[in-house]
Amino acid sequence: MPMMSSAQRRASGAAVALAALALLGCGLARKHRVYEPDGADVGLARFTRVGEWRLVADATFSGALRRGARLYSTYDRTIPHGKKPCPT
Repeated sequence: MPMMSSAQRRASGAAVALAALALLGCGLARKHRVYEPDGADVGLARFTRVGEWRLVADATFSGALRRGARLYSTYDRTIPHGKKPCPT
């Protein structure tokens, strides 16, 4: 296999970097439908659209679980500032 030239290496590196940025942008733009756990008992399906970063914080500080196809978060969004303590 012949060696790649410097220009070819730069071009392939730039293509990989652009692909990584495109995938990162798609991940940041992704929204999840997170249901409230208390509404499931009554039959009301209240949900909030949450971005990927907020979902990570929800799962870290209070928990998120999946029941069937629905995603539930137990994070209390009524707290004005700060985060609840980590359950672990």
